[in-house]
Amino acid sequence: MIIGMRPPVRRAAIAATAALTVAAIGTSAAAAAPAGSDRPAASGAQRWVSSYPGPSDDLNAAESAEVVSGNTVFVTGTSYTGVSTVAYDATTGATLWTSTYNGLGLYGDHVAIAVSPDGETVYVTSGTGSDGSYDTAAFSAATGAELWEQTYTGPGTSSSWPYAIAVSPDGRTVVVTGYTDGTSRIQYATVAYNASSGAQQWAKLYQGPGHQAEATAVAWNPNGKSVYVTGWTVATTTGAATVAYNAGSGAQQWVKRSGKFVNYPVSLVVSPNGKSVYIGGSARTNYVVIGYRAAGGSQLWAKQYTPGDDELTAMAISPSGNAVFVTGLREGAVTHTYLTVAFKSRNGGRLWVQTYQAAGRNSFAEAMAVAASPTGKKVYVTGGIDDNAAPGDISTVTYNSATGRREWAKRYRFDATVLEEYSLAVGPDGRDVFVSGTASNDASLGSACQTHTCFVTVAYSG
Repeated sequence: MIIGMRPPVRRAAIAATAALTVAAIGTSAAAAAPAGSDRPAASGAQRWVSSYPGPSDDLNAAESAEVVSGNTVFVTGTSYTGVSTVAYDATTGATLWTSTYNGLGLYGDHVAIAVSPDGETVYVTSGTGSDGSYDTAAFSAATGAELWEQTYTGPGTSSSWPYAIAVSPDGRTVVVTGYTDGTSRIQYATVAYNASSGAQQWAKLYQGPGHQAEATAVAWNPNGKSVYVTGWTVATTTGAATVAYNAGSGAQQWVKRSGKFVNYPVSLVVSPNGKSVYIGGSARTNYVVIGYRAAGGSQLWAKQYTPGDDELTAMAISPSGNAVFVTGLREGAVTHTYLTVAFKSRNGGRLWVQTYQAAGRNSFAEAMAVAASPTGKKVYVTGGIDDNAAPGDISTVTYNSATGRREWAKRYRFDATVLEEYSLAVGPDGRDVFVSGTASNDASLGSACQTHTCFVTVAYSG
């Protein structure tokens, strides 16, 4: 979640929680397809589609973020009226609850979502308000009731905006990162909260050697002792900077910079054994992935993929930790395609490369999210396609993680004039895949979605 300067590409995000028995507390989503069906046997079969038009006709979702846990799918996004989160039953697509908090009461951006390891609490962060503050809230995953809300504005007269949120492996701490510009330089701003009470535990700034630094991603070490933040900095050149913090105190453990990164976003994943940290981004027109040792930050390897004019947008790691997957787009003269690359995590050796594009000329395809299945056998990629056949679709592709062989590809076609902000998550049992986005002026999703922007979530059999 997040990242001439180019801001991070905005994306929807998905998450899953433990199986829940819940009571609806809000209005139902307008379903574009009947909710409720037996699980299809065929992989890639569409199971349901649900949309959410928000609390009023004034909703204009700037971003959506999606998360799946157990049998619940959570989707969140910002609007002119606040930050809205909706919970769906992962089997049927039925709305379980909706919840809106006003934050600072103005249009926001850079929304991100996370769920506690026990599946009982949902955490949402967004930049809202005229002064630009982190606004982070916790909700009951069962009911949507707000548990706490906290803001962070940084030093002085800062304007602060979050990009990413992560919960500790033990569920006790929530960390939010982004940037603040209350001093003469724009800096990373990373804040840790007590997950139960929302009390701030620590806040740390990183300004780098130049005049601007913006954090775009955060992840925990599985041992819960360290938190890693990455993003980009501007000095004489633009580069990536990765910072490791002590999770308990916020004390800086190490910093590593790479001048190879000049485009955005920058993504970060940690190996399941906690021994390695990997960051991904774009160097001029190339994908770049770098591996670091989690202890001390020494570089393990750095690899570029340089076939064309490419932009990396998302990154994932296999459950075994043996492979790192990156995706984004390759820009051609008349078409843009998904570009997905798998690297060996041990040495950066390339495992496979795959592209996916629309059939028509002058088509635009941009992958925005990637995830591995719980078994590690499949890799899922989703994003948007705009071609002669349709003005904008959510398109999802599945690959064999070992060989890169494409297993299935599905497009969900909209009547929307605008479709953007894509995300993806895989259910914890690997049987379901959920993709999300926002659609504008789409009559097929119901009358409310015909007049303004709606969250749209599609479930497939994995």
